[in-house]
Amino acid sequence: MAALTAWRSMARTAFCWILSCRAARTIARISTEDRWRTVSALWTRVSALF
Repeated sequence: MAALTAWRSMARTAFCWILSCRAARTIARISTEDRWRTVSALWTRVSALF
């Protein structure tokens, strides 16, 4: 049971890391006005997952 919990937390960490890297790349391409709107939309989606 503990192994499953550890694996799940590792998977979640890896997923968040990959997601944040992709998001950072996408956000870098967006103009400043739209950036905050995009960040808040992404944050809402990510926090809904966990």
